[in-house]
Amino acid sequence: MFVDDIFDTGDTFTKILSRVDNPSKLTFVALFARHGKIFPKQLVYEKNKSTGGYVVFPWDILEFQRSKKYCF
Repeated sequence: MFVDDIFDTGDTFTKILSRVDNPSKLTFVALFARHGKIFPKQLVYEKNKSTGGYVVFPWDILEFQRSKKYCF
């Protein structure tokens, strides 16, 4: 099982899927899934995000601060 905050582009799912021994047994869980995407059968999600806006999680500020440290 792999847990992620949002299924948006599918990039994380693709990377994880290529690293598991038996992809058919992988369960990929997300809090939100972006509306209009093609969802893999392994995806379990809580809410389908249907608006065009972006979800900002409380922990995103930490990621922003970390990335800002390495920007020139």
